[in-house]
Amino acid sequence: MTNRLQEKIAGWIRPTDRSQYQERRRAFLAKHVDVSATRGLEFGGFDLPTVPPTLGECAIADMRSEYHLSQEFKLPLDEICFVDCIVQPGLASYRQIEDRFDYVVLCHVLEHIPDVITTINDLGKLLVPGGILFIALPDKRETPDASRHSTTLSRLVERQLDQTVTPSLSEIAEFSLAWNEEFQKQYKESMHTFFQDMRSHQLFGNPDVHCNVWTDYEFTQQLRELIDADYVTALEIVGIQSTQNPFNEFYIALRRRLKPAATENPASSAGRKRVHYRTCNFCGHGQFEVWKRLHSPFPETLYSDSTPDSELGRELSLQYLTCRRCDLSAINPLPDFTIIDRRQFSAQHALSLSDSELEQLIQDREHVTRLISEQYDFESYRRNGRLLDVSCGPGIGLAWLTNSKARGDPAPTH
Repeated sequence: MTNRLQEKIAGWIRPTDRSQYQERRRAFLAKHVDVSATRGLEFGGFDLPTVPPTLGECAIADMRSEYHLSQEFKLPLDEICFVDCIVQPGLASYRQIEDRFDYVVLCHVLEHIPDVITTINDLGKLLVPGGILFIALPDKRETPDASRHSTTLSRLVERQLDQTVTPSLSEIAEFSLAWNEEFQKQYKESMHTFFQDMRSHQLFGNPDVHCNVWTDYEFTQQLRELIDADYVTALEIVGIQSTQNPFNEFYIALRRRLKPAATENPASSAGRKRVHYRTCNFCGHGQFEVWKRLHSPFPETLYSDSTPDSELGRELSLQYLTCRRCDLSAINPLPDFTIIDRRQFSAQHALSLSDSELEQLIQDREHVTRLISEQYDFESYRRNGRLLDVSCGPGIGLAWLTNSKARGDPAPTH
């Protein structure tokens, strides 16, 4: 809710070295799956993946790119895991991610999700038969959530029936009072003002709070009951590790039952491409084919909502995706058009520049266009004269593509 609060949440783990948490999680996971010989997916690996690339093949999924995570949490980009799959909140992950995995890791994610039952079932569908779902959760007794009432089984069922996708007002308020001293002070000074702010944040903000709080025993018992009553289907508990000092989290391992579904895909497929997944902006479908990846300097102001660095660009990994339902092609991640200064892309802006500024602008645009043209065959477009450049600004890129052949530049190759 605030940068200060985010920092507090990110740092709630006790002074015990964070690498010890990583090793403890991996040791528990290793009891159920050989990470060196299998393929996994971790949600929210951030800067501490359970299975780093040196130990096994484990893709990372998150709601945000590694660049946006770097900006939000004020960490150097090279300290954050590369995000392989960007998932859309509110849409089942197995519908967005076509691949199926030998194991899925969920560390300190489930407490943030309102509809726990649906989420667990959805994650189970990302597994091959016999695959392992590993869940790590904070024990509320060891966090500021200790003062909150535990999430009840009836609340979990209610959220599933209501298909709840956002935190309630009470969850936002309880979390804020437990974790944030400023909100505690505001509540004491004016309860009315406090709840007005919470309501505003619920309706117009992007609340990321602990919707659920449990002790290790409470969550384990609820999960058993949900499985017995077929609320959680196709999964069975195969391992539990309770909270033990000096650690303040507990683990559950669930296995997908061995009966395969007709639509299952193998965890490893020859020639399969790794994809950032999101929903199609045109038809809403969640499956894409990656047909090119581009690594090149791009202006950071196009891809974040924060102030860019003094240097205009950096190495940004872009993917070119095609929707498998409607064939719309687009880049990923998409620029945030709400923060683009449209004046900087207009011809009027270019005409107002000094000679040196204009020359620099031309060099920058030509450099980006050259990088792109080196990866695609533009000759066919030159021959028939039909090339559309959306948001072409003063047309520098189009001019370069039109004239490069006449200047004797090497012809672009695919």
